[in-house]
Amino acid sequence: MEIYNEILSKEHLLELLKKVQDESRKLQYLKEEMLNLEEAMHYLSLSKSKLYDKISNDEIPFYANEEKRILFRKSELDYWIFSGEVSTTENFDKVVSAFLSNITNF
Repeated sequence: MEIYNEILSKEHLLELLKKVQDESRKLQYLKEEMLNLEEAMHYLSLSKSKLYDKISNDEIPFYANEEKRILFRKSELDYWIFSGEVSTTENFDKVVSAFLSNITNF
């Protein structure tokens, strides 16, 4: 019985470790994916005032959290850069929805 309990506890520990690893991967992805204002300025090679202009005119996808910190998703900035057109997060969602609906229509 003691060996059985030891095996169960080892399996339980392994399961918990896997969950911790998964959460750690998610956090690492978010850390790499989310950019603050300073990071976005450097990533886009824009001045702070130019970036604020784009934010206030809804020319660039961004998020504002509860503390009113402005954040950016690197993947959305990449899409915005390479699309050659102005795209807000809302427009991005519309493009993705249209694309997905076209796929399901085949």
